[in-house]
Amino acid sequence: MPRARQHLKFKGITPKTARAYKKEIRRFFQFLSSEGVALPDDVAELDYQLAEFINALYHEGGWPLSGFKRFLPRLKFKLPTAQHTTTIG
Repeated sequence: MPRARQHLKFKGITPKTARAYKKEIRRFFQFLSSEGVALPDDVAELDYQLAEFINALYHEGGWPLSGFKRFLPRLKFKLPTAQHTTTIG
């Protein structure tokens, strides 16, 4: 039986890492819900809210930014605030 082809956005990451990324993205949306924040309707708002989430997770760790960049590659260079938040410290 032929092996199922893997989508290119998953190339170079293990299934375990992909699961971790998806978990972090779910946690981000749960964070928005718990804070009473509507789903972002543009990239700038997503960037801001993702930075807020990363700030809230500062002591916990996590990979939400990596997950967004992997699964939504068009955002890779469009989340400067969130990216900057991860490099502080």
